Amino acid sequence: MGSFYARVLGVFLVTALLLLIVIISTWRWVVHEGDQHPLRPVAINHLRYLVDDIGVPPDLEKAEEITTQIPVRIAVRGPDMTWSSDPGFMDFPEKPEWRELQEPRILRYRRHHFAIYPQGDYRFYVSWRHRFLQPADKIKLGAGLLMVAVIFWLSYLATQRLLRPVRAVSAAATRIKNGELDYRVNQSYGGELGALCQNVNDMADSLQELIEAKRQLLLAISHELRSPITRAKVNSEFISEDKIRRRIVADMNEMEQLVGTLIESERLNQPHAVLNPEPTDMQALLMKVRTLWPEKDIRVSVPAEPVHLNIDPARFELMVRNVVANAVHYGRDKPVLLSLERIPDGRWCLAVADEGEGIDAQHMPRLGNPFYRPDDSRQRRTGGTGLGLYLARRIIEAHGGVMEIVSRRDTGIGTSGTTVKFLW
Repeated sequence: MGSFYARVLGVFLVTALLLLIVIISTWRWVVHEGDQHPLRPVAINHLRYLVDDIGVPPDLEKAEEITTQIPVRIAVRGPDMTWSSDPGFMDFPEKPEWRELQEPRILRYRRHHFAIYPQGDYRFYVSWRHRFLQPADKIKLGAGLLMVAVIFWLSYLATQRLLRPVRAVSAAATRIKNGELDYRVNQSYGGELGALCQNVNDMADSLQELIEAKRQLLLAISHELRSPITRAKVNSEFISEDKIRRRIVADMNEMEQLVGTLIESERLNQPHAVLNPEPTDMQALLMKVRTLWPEKDIRVSVPAEPVHLNIDPARFELMVRNVVANAVHYGRDKPVLLSLERIPDGRWCLAVADEGEGIDAQHMPRLGNPFYRPDDSRQRRTGGTGLGLYLARRIIEAHGGVMEIVSRRDTGIGTSGTTVKFLW
C-alpha cells in the first residue's frame, strides 16, 4: 500500500483479526476441554433424559420425534441396530474403544463434536443439529458482513481525520519547498500532531527570515558598490596611459554588470516580481539577439507564421542573451542553434543548443545556482561569473516557466554539446 492512511488501517485490521483469532482459540480451548468442562454434568444429565425417553431397546419413532422438537441429531448403535436421524451424522465408523465405554463421554472426532451415552447393549450418540446457512442465517450473515464493512469504512474515515495534520504538514512542506515561504499550517490541531504543525511553522518562519536577511544583505551590498564603481570609472579617465586605463575601465564595467545582475536577479526573486509583459514578436526578438554576434554561426529556427507572446521583452531578451553568450563562448566555434516551437502539451519551448565539449553529470544538479561554475578551479580564465544561468532561471520562473539543461559530454565518439530549454 502506498497510502499512509491505508497502512495505518491495515495495521488496525490485522490487529483486530489477531485479537479475534486469540478470542476464538481461547474460547474453543475452554469450551472443548472434554471431561473437565464445568458444564459436563449438565450435558450428561440432559443426555440421560433423552435416553430415558427413547428407552432400551430404543424406540426409533420416539427418537425421531425428539429430533423434530429440539435441534439435536441422534444416532443409535447396537448388536441389531444401526440408525441415525441424519445421514450426515456418524458417517464414520465407530472406534473400538467407544464400544467399551461404561460412562458418558463428550468427544471430538474429525471436527465432529458429540456425546456418547452407553446404555445396556446400545450406544446413543447425540450432537447439536447444525442449521448453518439456512435462509434466515444467510440474512443474518449478510447483515453482519455489512456491519463489518461499515465499521471498517468508519475506521478508515476516523483514521484519515485523526491523521489530517500529517497531510497538512506534507502539503505545507511541499509548498514551502516550491518557494511559498509565507505559507503556514493550520494550527487548530491539538496534541503531538498540533505540536508538529507548530514546529513546521516555526521552521518556515526561521527559513523565511534567513533567506530574507540574505536577500537584503546582497541587495544592500550591491547598491553600495555602485557608487564607488562609478567614481572609479570617472577617476580612471584621468589616467594618462591608455593601456592601463582600458584595463581598469573593462574591470569596472564587469563589476558594474555583476552588480546589475545581482540586483535584477534578487528583484525577480521577490514573492511579487514586477514584470512588464506586452505582446512581443518572438521572431524579431530572437533575430535581434543573433545580431549581437554577427561573426558567429548562430542559426535561428522559428515557426513560419508570426508568433506574438505576452512576455516582458527586455528581461526575456536578457535571458536569451545570457544563454547564447555561454553557447558562443563554450561552443568551440561550432554552430549554435536558437529555436522556438510549440510542444504537444501546449507550452512554448525556447532552446539554445551548442556543440561544445559538454558538462560533466556531477555539475548538472547545481547549474543555475548563483556563482556556480563547472570550472572547479574557480579561475576566470574561462570567463563568466556563474550568474548568467541563475538570472535566466529567475526570469523564466517569473514568467511561470521552467529551465531545463541537457548536456552530452565529449567522449571522443558521437556528438557532444549542451542544450538549455525554457518552457512556459
